[in-house]
Amino acid sequence: MNLISDIFIPFQALWQMPAPNSMHIDFGDLVAIIIIPALCLLIGWLAWVMNRVSHLKVKAQVEFQTRLLEKIHSAQDVAQLMQSEEGRQFIEAFFVKQPALMEEILGSVRKGIICTAVGLGGLLLRWIFPMGFGVFIIASILTGAIGVGFLISSVITYRLSKSWGLISKAR
Repeated sequence: MNLISDIFIPFQALWQMPAPNSMHIDFGDLVAIIIIPALCLLIGWLAWVMNRVSHLKVKAQVEFQTRLLEKIHSAQDVAQLMQSEEGRQFIEAFFVKQPALMEEILGSVRKGIICTAVGLGGLLLRWIFPMGFGVFIIASILTGAIGVGFLISSVITYRLSKSWGLISKAR
């Protein structure tokens, strides 16, 4: 035999070879390739939009307050402003208000419920459509665990705040 003919595959043999997995499409691959990155992009975009909206609100409030402050020329103007209820509220608006403790706890509960529901929904989808990789199982377990962590954190924060007297017993 000739050395060249042993190395190269005849041209006709290339046309006769079927492509590997040419007719089989695994939908689990589509989940890993399309749906998971699209979901990550959607979550990132939503976080950016929410952050941007709050930033624009604060920026508009600062610009408005700056324009109003430019009209105050002396300490007498400030004293007159402090005598009215609206003036006091205006001056108090300059101080950054920290969210109330209960609002923070409720925000944590809200995040926990959403993450837990998304995690359980992902596990339910994986149970209904069992084909493909275990990407849904991993993502769902992680999301659900984060949600349960938020819920546990909010319960611990509430109990500690109540025991330290930061939250009144009447609530």
